[in-house]
Formats: sequence, C-alpha cells, structure tokens
Amino acid sequence: MRFCRTCPIASDGITRSLYFYEGEQIRIEGQEIRPNHCIELAANQPTIVKNGAKKGHLFLLQGRPIQEPVVQHGPFVMNSQEEIREAFQDYQRTQFGGWPWNSPAPVHERSQGRFAKHIDGESGNHVIYRLPKLSKEEQAILQELL
Repeated sequence: MRFCRTCPIASDGITRSLYFYEGEQIRIEGQEIRPNHCIELAANQPTIVKNGAKKGHLFLLQGRPIQEPVVQHGPFVMNSQEEIREAFQDYQRTQFGGWPWNSPAPVHERSQGRFAKHIDGESGNHVIYRLPKLSKEEQAILQELL
C-alpha cells in the first residue's frame, strides 16, 4: 500500500461520499474499491483509507442534507418538476443572462486539462480558477448559513 489516511469523525447530521476516480485501488474496511466508484461513508466514525501501489486520486463530498425534495433533469436541479420546467423555459429564453463566449459549446477543449488544483498543490497542465475574495459582509452571511 502506498499510503494510509483516516477521515476523521464529522459533526452530527453530516453525510459523506468518497469518489475514487484514478489509481489502481483503495481499501476501506478491508473492502477493495476500484477506480470510478463512489461509496457512502459513515461520517459518525473515522474511516481508514488505504491506497494501492499506484498514486490514487479521490474526491470527498461532505455536507448537511438540505431536508428538501430534490428533482434533477439534465444539468438542472430544483425542488419540483414545475421548477425544472421553469428553469428550462428560462434557459431557452435567456440562456441565464447570455453566453459571453464565442462558441455555443458548454465544454472546453480537452487540451485545456482539468479545472482543479489538487490538495497537494499539484496542478500539472490543469487550469486553475480562483474565486474572488469574499467581503466581510459576504463572509458574515456565509457564516450564518453554516
């Protein structure tokens, strides 16, 4: 095994999923997980993740459920079918404020690479977008939401 890490216990009410998207294998609780699989983790207990011989890439999703209905269709996620229909109509009418790029394509060229910076700072050919710094007022609002 290349490394072993422990996901610590999260606050009550948190759900946690781990997506293994690149590498040879990982082991969790003795179970082998192959690439391109997502598993639900028990956030109320520590989880030991052991990596295989090849470098592994994982994506941890964690959050508090919103306790509302969720309806998804294509790229749209809303609370009801009616809201999905409204979102489609809004998009068809305004493209949500217009599309400022020269091409109507909703994706970027494959040659641009991924749009992420890994936790270890590795970026290779990745394109990295930085979010603007929040004002003190925006930070306060965000704290209230959390």
